[in-house]
Amino acid sequence: MNCFASACAFWPSSLTFLILALSCPLATSASISTLNSSNENIDRLALLSFKSLASDPFRALASWNHESLHFCRWRGVTCGNQSHLPRVTALELESLDLFGKISPSLANLTFLRRLHLSDNRLQGPIPQELGLLSHLQRLNLSSNAVRGAIPHNLGRCSELQYMDLSNNLLEGEIPNDLGALSKLKILYLWGNHLTGSIPPHIGNLVSLRELYLHENQLIGSIPSEIGNITSLTALSLAVNQLSGSVPLEIGKLVRLEELYLDANQLTGTVPPSVGNLTSLVFLELSHNQLTGVIPHNLSHCSELQYIYLGNNTLEGEIPSDIGSLSNLKLLSLGGNHLRGSIPPEIGNLLNLMALDLSSNDLEHPIPPVIGNLSRLEQLYLNSNQITGVIPASIGNLTYLIWLQLSYNQLVGDIPPSLSHCSELQCNYLENNTLEGKIPSDIKSLTNLKVLSLGDNRLTGSIPPEIGNLVNLSVLSLDSNKLEGSVPRGIWNLVSLRELRLQDNQLTGIIPSEIGNLVNLATLALLVNGFVGTVPSVIGNLTSLTYLGVSMNNLGGVIPPTIWNLSSLTILELQSNHFTGSIPPDMGITLPLLEALNINDNQFDGPLPFSLSNATNLINIQLYKNRFTGTIPRGLGSLQKVDHFDVSYNQLEARNAVEWGFLDDLANCSSLKYLQITGNKLGGFLPRSIVNFSTTLEWFEIDDNHIAGSIPAEIGNLVSLTSVRMNSNLFTGKIPATVGNLSNLQIMDLSRNYFTGEIPATLRNLTRLLELRLHSNELQGPLPPSLGNCPLELLDLSVNKLNGTVPKEIMAIPTLTRFLNVSYNSLEGSLPFEVGKLKNIGKFDISGNRLSGTIPRTLGDCQQLDRLDMAGNSFQGSIPSSFSQLKGLQSLDLSRNNLSGLIPEFLGNFMFLSYLNLSFNNFEGELPKHGIFTNLSAFSVLGNSKLCGGVQALNLPPCPTPSSSKRHLSRKLVAAISVASGIICLILLLCLFGIHRWIPKSKKEAHAADGIKVPHMMVTYAELLRATDGFSSANLVGGEALVRCTKGYSIMRNTNLLLSRYSTSNREELQGASLRNAKR
Repeated sequence: MNCFASACAFWPSSLTFLILALSCPLATSASISTLNSSNENIDRLALLSFKSLASDPFRALASWNHESLHFCRWRGVTCGNQSHLPRVTALELESLDLFGKISPSLANLTFLRRLHLSDNRLQGPIPQELGLLSHLQRLNLSSNAVRGAIPHNLGRCSELQYMDLSNNLLEGEIPNDLGALSKLKILYLWGNHLTGSIPPHIGNLVSLRELYLHENQLIGSIPSEIGNITSLTALSLAVNQLSGSVPLEIGKLVRLEELYLDANQLTGTVPPSVGNLTSLVFLELSHNQLTGVIPHNLSHCSELQYIYLGNNTLEGEIPSDIGSLSNLKLLSLGGNHLRGSIPPEIGNLLNLMALDLSSNDLEHPIPPVIGNLSRLEQLYLNSNQITGVIPASIGNLTYLIWLQLSYNQLVGDIPPSLSHCSELQCNYLENNTLEGKIPSDIKSLTNLKVLSLGDNRLTGSIPPEIGNLVNLSVLSLDSNKLEGSVPRGIWNLVSLRELRLQDNQLTGIIPSEIGNLVNLATLALLVNGFVGTVPSVIGNLTSLTYLGVSMNNLGGVIPPTIWNLSSLTILELQSNHFTGSIPPDMGITLPLLEALNINDNQFDGPLPFSLSNATNLINIQLYKNRFTGTIPRGLGSLQKVDHFDVSYNQLEARNAVEWGFLDDLANCSSLKYLQITGNKLGGFLPRSIVNFSTTLEWFEIDDNHIAGSIPAEIGNLVSLTSVRMNSNLFTGKIPATVGNLSNLQIMDLSRNYFTGEIPATLRNLTRLLELRLHSNELQGPLPPSLGNCPLELLDLSVNKLNGTVPKEIMAIPTLTRFLNVSYNSLEGSLPFEVGKLKNIGKFDISGNRLSGTIPRTLGDCQQLDRLDMAGNSFQGSIPSSFSQLKGLQSLDLSRNNLSGLIPEFLGNFMFLSYLNLSFNNFEGELPKHGIFTNLSAFSVLGNSKLCGGVQALNLPPCPTPSSSKRHLSRKLVAAISVASGIICLILLLCLFGIHRWIPKSKKEAHAADGIKVPHMMVTYAELLRATDGFSSANLVGGEALVRCTKGYSIMRNTNLLLSRYSTSNREELQGASLRNAKR
C-alpha cells in the first residue's frame, strides 16, 4: 500500500503509473480498484492541465470548471469504457478561438484515438510526448500557430491513420520517422515553413491515399520512391521550390485522381508516363519551367476534367488529340511558347467551361467551331498573334461571362452577334486592329461590367446605347479614332469606377453631369480636343484617385474643389492652357498625391510652400509654366520623390540661402531625376550637390546663369546617367573625377568657359553615349582614350584643341549620330581609319588646319547624310569612293585646295539638297543634272577653271572637240612662224656682219621690212585661266587704275583677235570681254 500511495502522490504520468503498478505484484483487489480510480483521475488532471495553458476568451471550456460534472461530459470530450471505467478517447475542440500552448500532459490520455484542436490560435511547439499516444488514429492540429519542428516521435503512433498539421508555422525537415506510419491514409502538412527535401522514406507509406505538402519551402527533387505509394488518389507538392524533372515513376500511381505540382522550379518535359494515369481528374503542372511538347498520350486520361499546364516554356503545337477528352471542363495552356493554330478539334469539347490559350505564339484565325462550346464561360486567347476576324459564331456562347481577346492582330468589325452573349460581364478586345463603329446592339449586354475596346482603330462616335449598360464599372475606349462629343447617357452610369476615353478625337466640353459618377476612381480624358474649363463638380467625386485631362484645349483656372480632392493620387493637367496659381496649401489638401503633372501650361505665381507636406509625392512635373520666385524649402521631407522637374520657368536663386532647396533635395534618398533647366538660377553652384543620394541618375541644370567650378566630389554620385550643365557660366577645369561616373550615358558641358585639357579619365566611362563639350575654351590634344567609350555622339567643336585627329576616335564603331570636331586647330591628315565609321550620320571637321588628300575610305561611311570638311587645306580630287554616299543630304568641301573635275555622280544623289564646293581649284565642265540645276542649292564660287553648267551660271562654254583641233593647228602655225623668225634673225645677224658697211638707214629699213612678228592666238577661256579669273592677285600697279587698263587692254586685244574668228565666236568672245571688263 505504501508503494501505491507514494506512486499516486509523486508520478503524474500514466506511463510511470503503469510501471509502478507492475512493480507491486502483491496488490490486493482494493488496491486494483484504487489504481483504476487513479487512472481515471489522471485523464481528468491531463484535461485540466491542457485548460490551464489555454486562454479561453469565449468561455468555450466553461463546463470544465464544474467539479460535480464528470469530465466525460465536458465540452469536446468523448469517453469510452476501458476495463469498465470511462477513459478519454477523443478530444475535439475545433474553432473555439483557444489561445495558448498545447500541454504535454495530453500524452497521459493513453486511450486517446482522436485529437482535434484545429482552427484555434494555439502556439508553441507540438509536444514530443504526443508520440506516446499509441492508440491515436486521428491527429488534427491544423490552422493554428504552432511552430518548431514536427516531432519525430509521432512516428511511434503506429495506429495513426489521419494526420493534419497544415496551415501552421512549422519549420525544419519532414522527419524520416513518419515513414513508419504504415496505416497512415491522410497526411496534410501543407501551409507551413517546412524546408529540406521530401524524404525517400515517404515511399513506405503504402496505405497513403492523400499527400498534401504544398505551400512550404521544400527543395530538391521529387523522390522516385513516391511511385511506390500506389494507393495514392491525391498528391499535392505545389508552391514549393522543388527542382529537377517530374519522375517517370509518377506513372505508377494508377489510382491518382488529383496531381498538383504547380508553382515549383521543375524542369524537363511532361513525362509520357502521365498518360498511364487513367483515373486522373485534376492535372496541375503550371508555373514551372517545363519544356518540350504536350504529350499526345495525355488523351488516354479519359477522366480528365481540369488541365493546367500554363506558365511553362512548352513548345510545339496543341495536339489535336486533346479534342477526345470529352469530360474536360477546363483547359489552361496559357503562358507558354505554343505555336501554330488553334486546333479545330477543340470544338469537340462540349463540356468545356474555361479555355485559356493566352500568352503564346498562336497564329491564324480563331476557328469558327469555337461556337460549338455552348457551355463555355471563360475564353482567354489574349496576347498571341491571332489574325483574322472575330468569328460570328462567338455569339453562340450564350453562357460566356469572360471574353479576353486583347493583344492580338484581329481585324474587321466587332461582330453584332456578340450581343447574343447575354451573360457576358467582361469584354476585353483592346490592342488589336479592329475597325468600324462600336455596334449599337451592345445595349443588350446588360450584365456587362467591363467593356475594354482601347488601342484599336474604331471610328465614328460613341454610341449613346452604351448609356443603357447600367452595371458597367469599367469603360475603356482609349486610343482609337472616335470623334464627336461624349454621349450624355455615359454620365448616368453611376456604377462606373473607370472611364478611359483618352487618345481619341473627341470634342466638346466636359459637362457638369460628370458629377453624377459618384463612384468614379479613374477619369482619363487626355489627348483629345476637349475645350472649355474643368467643371467644378469633379471636386465632388470623392472616390477619384486618377484625374487626367492633359493634352486638350482646356483653359481657365482650375476650380478650388479639384485642389481639395483628398482622395487624388495622380493629377495630370499638362499641355493645356490653364492659368492661375496653385493654392499655397495644396500639399495639405492633397495628402495622398503621388504624381503632380501640370507642366506645359500657363500657371504662374510662386510654387506652393506646402509642397513638402505631400509626403507621398513620387513624380513632380512643373516644367514649362510661368512660376516665379524661389524654389520652396523643406523638400527634404519628400522621401518618396524620384522625379523633380521645374525646368523652363522663371525661378530664381541668387545666393546660398535661395539655393537652400538643393540642400533639402539632397536628403531625398529616392530622388533619381533632378531637372531645373531653363530658369534664372544664378550665383555659384552649392557644393551640397555632392551630398545627393547615390541613387541620383539625372542632374540637369543647363540653360541658367550658374557660375563657379564643378566640385571634384561629383565623382561620388556613381549612379548618374545624365549630366547636363551646358549654357551656363562655369569656369575652371573639368574635374578628372567625372571618370568615376561609370554609369554615365550623357554628359553635356557645352557653352561654358571651361579651360584646360579634356580629362583622360573619360576613358573609364564605358557606357557613355553622348559627349558634348563644344563652345568652351578647352585646349590640348584630343584624347585617344575616348576610343574606349561606346559613343554615339561626340561634339568637341569650337574650342582650342590642337594636334592630330587620333585614329582611335575614327574607329569608334558605335558613332552613328554625330561626330563634330570643327573650329579647332587640328592639324595633319585625316586618318585612314575614318572608314570604320560605317554608320555615322553626320560628320563635321570644318574650320581646322587639316591637310593631305581626302581618304578614299570615307566612302565606306555609307550612312552619312551630312559631311562638312570646309575651311581646311585638303588637296587632290574628290575620291571616286564618294559615289557610295548616296544618302548625302548636305556636303560642304569649300575653302580647301581641292582640284580636278567635279564628279558627275554628285548630280545623281537624289537626297542631296546642299552642296558647297566654292573656293577650290576645280576645273573642267560642271555637271548639268540633279542638284546642279538648282542655283540656290549649290555653290562653286571661286573655282576659276570651271566651264559649262546650266546657262544661268554664266560660266564660259567648254571647248568642243572641233574647236580644240583648230586651236591646236593655229598653235602649230604660230610655233612654225616663231621658229622661222628665229632662223631669219640668225641669217640677218650674219648678213649684218658681212654687210656692216651698208648705211644704217638702209639696214634699219631692211630689218623693218624683213621681220614679221606673229600674233599668238589666245582663247577667252585660256585668258580667264591665265589671269585666275582676272583676280586682283594678277594686278600690276594701282588696283583701280590697272583694272581699268586691263579692261581696256582686254577689250583692245580681243578686238584685234576678232578678225581671226567666225562671226558666232566673235560675238561670244566680245560679250565675255564686256562682262569681264565691267568686273
